[in-house]
Amino acid sequence: TAHCHCGKRGCLETLLSYHSLCDAAGVPTVKELRASYLNRDDRALATVNKAIQGLAHALSGTILTLGVTSIILGGSVSAEFPEIAQKILPSYLAPELLPSPQWKLCVAPAVLGSWAPAWGAACAHSALR
Repeated sequence: TAHCHCGKRGCLETLLSYHSLCDAAGVPTVKELRASYLNRDDRALATVNKAIQGLAHALSGTILTLGVTSIILGGSVSAEFPEIAQKILPSYLAPELLPSPQWKLCVAPAVLGSWAPAWGAACAHSALR
């Protein structure tokens, strides 16, 4: 497992950050990774699929522990790869969960852009009042 910049090993950052993805795919930018992925480059496909699989594994633990039903994917990688939100649930996340009809999950890409932290803080403040 790769070292994270925090000094630990095995952090999601080492698998899902755009730096890690670009390094693994051998490209300098996320836009070039996207282009390679769309051109069906084997290395780019394997890199993105491994990242989605790792994300699904991490999310399954959260879902099973906390009973989360809505997941919003944010960040530069999900912005550049909006299909991750479409692919992750049926292809990667469902096999990680216990078979149950109770899982009515929604996975969606973030759409608030730079306003996301402000909206999140406002919603949290409202919920805690």
